[in-house]
Amino acid sequence: MKRLLVAIVVGTLAMGSAAADVMNGSFESGTPNDGASTHWTRLSPGDTSMTGWTVVSGNVDWFSPQVATACKGGRSVDLNGNTNGTISQSLATTPGASYRADFCLAANTNGDPAVKTLDVSATGNATVSYQFDATGHTNVNMGWTRESYSFVATGTTTTLTFASTTTVAAGLNAYGPALDDVSVEELVPPNHQGLWWHSPPGSESGWGINFAHQGDIIFATWFTYGADNEPRWYTIRAQQTAANVYSGPVSSFTGPPFNSEPFPANVNVKTPVGAATITFADDGNSATFTYTVNGITQTKPIVPQQFVPGVPLPVCVWGAQPDLTLATNYQDLWWVTDGNESGWGINFTHQGSIIFATWFTYDSTGKAWWLFSVAAETAVPRVYSGLVRTAMGPPFNADPFDPNAVIRTTAGNATIAFIDGNHAKFDYTVKGVAQTKNLTRQVFAPPGTVCR
Repeated sequence: MKRLLVAIVVGTLAMGSAAADVMNGSFESGTPNDGASTHWTRLSPGDTSMTGWTVVSGNVDWFSPQVATACKGGRSVDLNGNTNGTISQSLATTPGASYRADFCLAANTNGDPAVKTLDVSATGNATVSYQFDATGHTNVNMGWTRESYSFVATGTTTTLTFASTTTVAAGLNAYGPALDDVSVEELVPPNHQGLWWHSPPGSESGWGINFAHQGDIIFATWFTYGADNEPRWYTIRAQQTAANVYSGPVSSFTGPPFNSEPFPANVNVKTPVGAATITFADDGNSATFTYTVNGITQTKPIVPQQFVPGVPLPVCVWGAQPDLTLATNYQDLWWVTDGNESGWGINFTHQGSIIFATWFTYDSTGKAWWLFSVAAETAVPRVYSGLVRTAMGPPFNADPFDPNAVIRTTAGNATIAFIDGNHAKFDYTVKGVAQTKNLTRQVFAPPGTVCR
């Protein structure tokens, strides 16, 4: 192994998004019936000429490029035909999910008033008002602005509505807000699942911290060393307390030796030893890890680490796949099926054809003990094999922490065979002891997190 934790990867998503299906967001599709001299099509309630959109009330003018310069493509919509108009489109959404609608806003500058107004709403959400001042603009130089509207879906279908609220002192109310390039994105909360290490990379190679991130909880397993230089692991159940901030207690454990047969569940002894806070940068690509353990307080800058150069880091999302058996990336916290040996677990960090496994268990005396394996995919699909190693190193509070003082020792070998995205067989021989464990992902916030 080049350096302990030299290739541990986390897929992060600072604030990712997935496009919702807005049909004809730039108003290019349909069957316009433009006037020979006017170059626009007036649409009234019930007209289906403009693909995907419904005129709810009033009327609107569907502009061709001869009338106005579009924000995107050639066509746009004036939300006032000769009165205030309203258009809408129904979208497939996920109940409880957050979305952002983006759109271009300008004005038909050919008449009063100078300031055009419109309301945007979505089913079950508050209406938000927008305005555009047409002063200084023309229908050639429209001055389009990008606007956004956020909403939370209350059902499997959400109707997005744009309604002109423009008023004119006298005459026809025929010159309203112009709309174009409507899109909707589902906002995916940042997810930090995977194994991180000290920044800058390699500066404290030899210890790491693994994040299993589900919902607003991060279950962290911290792999480090005690005052006797022996391997130690701690857990942190960190709850989100603010944007990008997770805090919780730090605990140490003792338990049955790893080779106990059967391994008794839930008999390990948990001891609170401190508290920790993990604060992520807005882009999700770095964090600070601040902890107090046995009265010792330190702060460490940490980052996710590239394992296979040139291979993109996995992206992890909570709740994206309710059927975990369909997952094709195995990066997660795993344990014996149904928690039958609760008290130990193994983290798989999966990038390309390599799985870096960090296994937290107990040695022959019952002390917390961790091992690791860099397992490469074999000629058999979904089967990974590699040596199992352990390590000794400087105490966690060593300052500076010397990565060259870490001593790694081969303890055996392991093979991980994945039956599907949620079931695996873990075969290992460690210090002459051969065992087989059937594993599943440990889901503590259903439906769990998947990476890709």
